[in-house]
Amino acid sequence: MIQIMKILTSHQDLLLPEAAQLLEAAGHDLHYFNGFTKAELAQTEVLIVSAKTSVDSDLLGQFPRMQYLLSLSASLDHVDLDLCESLGIKVIHAGAADAESVAEQIVLFSLMLRRHSLAQIESLKNHHQRNTALVGDDLSQAKYGLIGMGAVGKATAQKLRGMGVEKIYGFDPYVSEAEMRNLGVEKTVLPALLKHSEIISVQVPLTPRTKGMLGEQQFQLMAPSSVLINVSRGAIINDTALIQALNSGQIKGAALDIFENEAEVNNELVNHPRVIATPHVSAYTHNARKNMQLMPIKTFLKLTEQPHDRSRSYPATELYSPVFYLQ
Repeated sequence: MIQIMKILTSHQDLLLPEAAQLLEAAGHDLHYFNGFTKAELAQTEVLIVSAKTSVDSDLLGQFPRMQYLLSLSASLDHVDLDLCESLGIKVIHAGAADAESVAEQIVLFSLMLRRHSLAQIESLKNHHQRNTALVGDDLSQAKYGLIGMGAVGKATAQKLRGMGVEKIYGFDPYVSEAEMRNLGVEKTVLPALLKHSEIISVQVPLTPRTKGMLGEQQFQLMAPSSVLINVSRGAIINDTALIQALNSGQIKGAALDIFENEAEVNNELVNHPRVIATPHVSAYTHNARKNMQLMPIKTFLKLTEQPHDRSRSYPATELYSPVFYLQ
């Protein structure tokens, strides 16, 4: 029998109609944050947020009865998981719901970088012709490096293999050599990947271990003909080191869909002539948005409809599981 719960979401525009309908059809009491009194907030049992909401002690202190936190996001770096665990709050997020959409963006960036698309578009606009000094290269001939072989990395590898890319290196301490081999990927260590890859794509969560993992020392290992793609989190790459690598010719170019401070992006990177910059749109598709809402909500409904192993616990370092039972 379903357990009816009082659910609060941060604002009405956050939920798609079909997502809200799922909760209401199950009998849950769905409300929106605006205009709620302190006493009404204290009755909330489920909170739905996006990646833009910082889930910390200040926020959680308003919800003493909260049992579930639903984050409509692929990652959880905005959530204090240790605090949720100490409070007995079960955290559910979208996990791999956006993997295919993000992988498509990585392939798009790869093609644009290999074909000098940004510079050629500017040449057409300014000179009404192509820049004959910039001859492109086929993606199928590239040596490709994937930093992070979770859901996005796996989906990217499959797409690259489908496009004829034969040499793909993978770095991920959580994925076995056999699993990578089945995807046509050669498992290697980070220094070797940086040294041998012409295109390097980063798709890892932001953790203390990954923060700043690409800096001056790592850029020095890369070839002058190499390019870098980041669709994960801005803080994984040291901005200053990246700009120096671009300006010095240590690397040829970069494509960035994410920045450390999205409210005030680094203009030197955004306006750099050898950088393709987009405003966090890798998962901004109709399909990805729908999946990222429906997946955590369906998981929540399943958990409240039937008994589950409440003693099971996943550490905060678990990278690819869409559900965290935090007890």
